[in-house]
Amino acid sequence: MLPSGKVVILLLVVILVVSPPSDQEVPGRDMECVIILLTRQQQMKYRAEKIRALHRLCELPPPDDQVIVTCTTEQKEAVLQDCKKFTMPGNQRPRPIPIMGQPCCNAVNKVPKKAINIDMQCIVELLTDEQKNHHDVSKMSNLPNHC
Repeated sequence: MLPSGKVVILLLVVILVVSPPSDQEVPGRDMECVIILLTRQQQMKYRAEKIRALHRLCELPPPDDQVIVTCTTEQKEAVLQDCKKFTMPGNQRPRPIPIMGQPCCNAVNKVPKKAINIDMQCIVELLTDEQKNHHDVSKMSNLPNHC
């Protein structure tokens, strides 16, 4: 059996998840329902103010759990230097593709990840207009798929 405090929180979660959208349009209505359903002893123990504060906390957007890491100009320069034959604009035949262990893939793999993917967009955002003229941005963005 759950401790009474956990029952209140579980009840709160169930009401917030199950309640129809029309009920959610009235802010605080669900919380008042929870408070009314509490026994007198639970009301004394948990105080309505604390329950309302918990409700306000639940209404906040979730924190961004991704750590923001930016790439460096050194990483950009390494990718540009080591991957230039793979990022040249135009259609080369046969199309050169980088291979794991080559300097290009080594440079690409040093770029920070965003979630689980290498963040080549970070490198692209650091490119100057002149560099964008000498390197195909879509080919550059596709490099992690080969490395």
